[in-house]
Amino acid sequence: MSISLAEFMCCVDDSLIVPIKPVSKSERDADIDAILAALSDADIEDPPPVSVLGASSELAKEIPSGATQGFPVADVMELPLIVDPARRLEFLISELCDHRNYSAIRKEYCELSVVLNLQGRLAPAFRPDPKMAWDKPNKIFFEIHRDQVVIDCHWLHSKQEPVFPHDEKLNSLFDSSRPFSFDHAWSFASQKWRKEYRATEQLILTPRQQCQLAAMRGDDLEYRFDVALKGGAKAKVRVPRTISIVRQRLRQWCEKDKRVDPLGYERLWLARELLGAGASVPQVAELWSLMTGDELRDKKTVHDRLKKMDVKIVGSKNG
Repeated sequence: MSISLAEFMCCVDDSLIVPIKPVSKSERDADIDAILAALSDADIEDPPPVSVLGASSELAKEIPSGATQGFPVADVMELPLIVDPARRLEFLISELCDHRNYSAIRKEYCELSVVLNLQGRLAPAFRPDPKMAWDKPNKIFFEIHRDQVVIDCHWLHSKQEPVFPHDEKLNSLFDSSRPFSFDHAWSFASQKWRKEYRATEQLILTPRQQCQLAAMRGDDLEYRFDVALKGGAKAKVRVPRTISIVRQRLRQWCEKDKRVDPLGYERLWLARELLGAGASVPQVAELWSLMTGDELRDKKTVHDRLKKMDVKIVGSKNG
């Protein structure tokens, strides 16, 4: 049983909505395109096809030359041995929130991200985000965003995801039979393209693929993330973030049954919400697993949990 967002909202008692802190990642990522537009001297929404390597078009300019040059990882064989990269990344971003010096942690952040990619369990979209260290977007977001584009590309390569770019010169970047080229990925990341164009027109990534990525998501996916985690506005009326409503329902469920894992069900709901109503159970199971880094659940388990979640969350209004 799959419930649409519209059907779910009809079952919600507005008095139950409680304000909570928005998820920082989604809130800050939505501002990347705004920064690009502000610093651009040309409309780069729909640039003509160009070669990523050695592009000369004014509409595919590189990041200003004063910015950091090169991705700090060149060869996966030279990566340090890290016992628990996920926990170390959490600590590193926590430190960044105190000192706000991205340059000081950049090399280790990129190394940890590549190690996590090679492990293939925790997707880039659901890792601690360096941008959460700042309350408002600023130019350092360019540095972080560009690094995250390289990390996203490496994730797709490591997971052997099928990618069929518009520019054929990008094919080799995602050829899993060849070593990943961080230099090639850096050249691609250095193009001053908006996320919609990079994700949907250059790489032609599917919604399922985009859901896993930190920096390469098109407008439709960004909207899904925002509505679920941040909220929005419709006809000048604020629309509450739907995850707040889900959390409220889950708490009501937990009050009646202490065995319920609210965080697990919250992530399960979010996985289906981000993928959209047409997502299959295996796709939901996959994204749910990539949110947590846990083992992939079997199809029947996920199907049963989705069914139970739908009944409990929607039915909780009436007890």
